[in-house]
Amino acid sequence: MEKEKNWLNRFLITGFIVFSTVFLAFSNSEFYTLSWLVKTVPIACLALFAFLNMPGKRLLGAGLVFSGIGDILLELPVEGLFEAGMGAFILAHLCYIFLFLRKPRLTLMRALVMGGMALFTLEFAAKLYPALGPMKVPIFVYLGVILAMGVSACLGLYTNGIIIAGAVLFIVSDALIAYPMFVAPIAHSSFWVMFTYYAAQALLTYGTLKMKPQR
Repeated sequence: MEKEKNWLNRFLITGFIVFSTVFLAFSNSEFYTLSWLVKTVPIACLALFAFLNMPGKRLLGAGLVFSGIGDILLELPVEGLFEAGMGAFILAHLCYIFLFLRKPRLTLMRALVMGGMALFTLEFAAKLYPALGPMKVPIFVYLGVILAMGVSACLGLYTNGIIIAGAVLFIVSDALIAYPMFVAPIAHSSFWVMFTYYAAQALLTYGTLKMKPQR
């Protein structure tokens, strides 16, 4: 049984690497048939890996499932799915928050990272504000939730630097989505959005695998 599990783990990790690389290679192309599937397979691989290897941390798997649903909704060229995609990612971040934020603690280094996250998010919100129009409320709600996810990664007694790095990259990835959408273009932004996103999810998954046992 252990041999089969190890084989499946290698298969899932390879699937994550191969499909994320393929999607990144075509990330600056126009929408193509099944691009939503290629985009989502890496996250599906991480979700299966989480459920297989971390039965006591199912919130991670649930967060990855909601992330995959958000990926599909944001990738499909259908009008009106952007808000639904944001909603799916809000649910993903709520799963991460409840997973990470157990017995809060604060060290100087974590306080500095948390302060940096908060300052970046507030400055970014101020930069976006004039261009958001009717999207102000949903965008600010989302910014608040993802900042809370980053704070929970910093405060959780059982979290680690890998999880915190993943949370930081997730915030950066979402900023790279919003800035070109509402403020000004960024060269090759689609590539950098997905590169930081895949890296963030991989770090959150690996960091959770290494997370201290909860007492």
